[in-house]
Amino acid sequence: MLAGIGFLERAGLPFCVVVRDSLVAQVRDLLLEQRLLEGDRTTSMWVDLSVHELPPDVAVSFDIRRTDEQLEDWVDPVESAFESGDAGAGQYLARHRVALQNGQPLKHFTLYEQSLPVSSLTLSLGRAVARLDDIGTRPEYQGRGYASALIRQALAYAKKQGMSLCVLEASQEGLSIYRKAGFDTLFGYTTFYRE
Repeated sequence: MLAGIGFLERAGLPFCVVVRDSLVAQVRDLLLEQRLLEGDRTTSMWVDLSVHELPPDVAVSFDIRRTDEQLEDWVDPVESAFESGDAGAGQYLARHRVALQNGQPLKHFTLYEQSLPVSSLTLSLGRAVARLDDIGTRPEYQGRGYASALIRQALAYAKKQGMSLCVLEASQEGLSIYRKAGFDTLFGYTTFYRE
């Protein structure tokens, strides 16, 4: 591990070290000695779409749209929920635009309340595995079931596209939402990073 950290430092590359929960106690002191900061705990989760029962079409109850062509609408709830600021949101938006232009299999979903984008997420499609990212709801609209509705819609879409599994990474705050949607824990981990 130290050789890898040294290599990345010499190369001048930004990096972080991700450590599974069962190993954190063994390597924490070593990583802290390398001037890495201990970040938040995250949980890898998954759902088996081949057996997962999806509720009836949620699009009937909510105004949920694919927004690959309206990424400005998609990024607003993400920026608001994660407080990334205009500069961070602009960079993120630019990266997603380039990814779509390069044919990356990203699908952007946004939920609207009275024409205002209030919740959004990104669905990445692989060969048989989908991944949810960027699940965010404007703080003033949280607690109304919007993220849950978006997740259900994205899972239904992934299943229709032939995906058999869906994975995500959950903060401690999001665990209950994802469990309600049918996700189970794979493992937890902690990220060590430099500012």
